[in-house]
Amino acid sequence: MSNEYHHYNDDERQQYKEMDKDSFLIDGGKTIIKCSTCDCSLAEIWIVKPNLPIKSKIIAQCPFCGNSSFQIEVNGKFIIGHVGNTTISENEMVDFYEKDGIIYQEVLIKFGDKNA
Repeated sequence: MSNEYHHYNDDERQQYKEMDKDSFLIDGGKTIIKCSTCDCSLAEIWIVKPNLPIKSKIIAQCPFCGNSSFQIEVNGKFIIGHVGNTTISENEMVDFYEKDGIIYQEVLIKFGDKNA
């Protein structure tokens, strides 16, 4: 990671939490993440605060074939939901930093056993 990026400390995270709580939820659209190999639908991304200065890159691991989705990019705050018979077990924050007042994050969606 380049030195020009700044990783958040607790005070800065609190500042963005305060900014977030003052805004209302907005229907910013949704995206369905699909596996890049078997084309199964894995998760839905609902954009609920598109005006927040957050840029996210999201990838989902496929519980059906073991591959992953293509990376999608989302602007603003979002909510991740499961589709069909998938069960989300974890949303791993792979990277999280701030640059010029914008939050950048990379998220990896992991799923539980499809037979559970």
